[in-house]
Amino acid sequence: CRNRRRNFAAVFNIIRDKSLTNKSEISRISGLTYPTVSSVVDELAECDLVKSRQKQNIAHGRHPKGVEFNADFGYVVCLENAFTHMYGILADLSGKIIAEKRVLKERKAFVSLDSTKAFIETFISESDVDADRVYGIGFGMPGRMNEKGELFLRYSNEPTARTRHGQVGAVIHPAPYQEVVEPVRQTLSDHFKMVVAVENDANACLIGEIQFGVTSNHDNALYIPKRGDGVGYGLLINGAIYRGRNGFAGEDTEIIPATSLAAID
Repeated sequence: CRNRRRNFAAVFNIIRDKSLTNKSEISRISGLTYPTVSSVVDELAECDLVKSRQKQNIAHGRHPKGVEFNADFGYVVCLENAFTHMYGILADLSGKIIAEKRVLKERKAFVSLDSTKAFIETFISESDVDADRVYGIGFGMPGRMNEKGELFLRYSNEPTARTRHGQVGAVIHPAPYQEVVEPVRQTLSDHFKMVVAVENDANACLIGEIQFGVTSNHDNALYIPKRGDGVGYGLLINGAIYRGRNGFAGEDTEIIPATSLAAID
């Protein structure tokens, strides 16, 4: 039920955020009853997501038993599909990097899903971890991405910009194009049989800042990543990522720079 999931998440997040805690402290912080906390902790222990450890900083008497997050329970693969490279890290559940891999690619080349799957499979096989203990994939990539993890692509055989000196940047006569929706999350999830999170790269950076960085105590923020090409940013409005229609919010890659106006016929 919904209440059980909420209680489970509350207890788990407290244990994960603290290096060592106990059931009484979790009950006090969460506002849940001690029996409820005890039941959830026991269930987490059965799944090996938490483990018991004696507190050692007690001067006298019996050392109380605490619980801590078991970061070695499993691993996740995190990918960045940038304009110039594909970069991946393998991390434990605390975010500690276990392995990393970077592959350069032709500038602006779109990496197919088949190539992405091959990259992930090779990366995991080259690492020293058991593939059966990899439980999730996180994938950040530029472009229009909706909440379903679908990427909107535009294909055209004609130039997208016509200027006096052949400069790219000022789009005068937009070329005809065909828009294709690529189900990135569903394709990877079906192939690897695990949880997959796919996000626009700017939004992914913003989510990282919300969880671990300077935006953690703010409800509104603008994140502008440093990346190789295009203009894109992540928007946090009233505590939620603002995506716009079909993930188009923040994707201002076709703004005409003022310096390019002089080149227009």
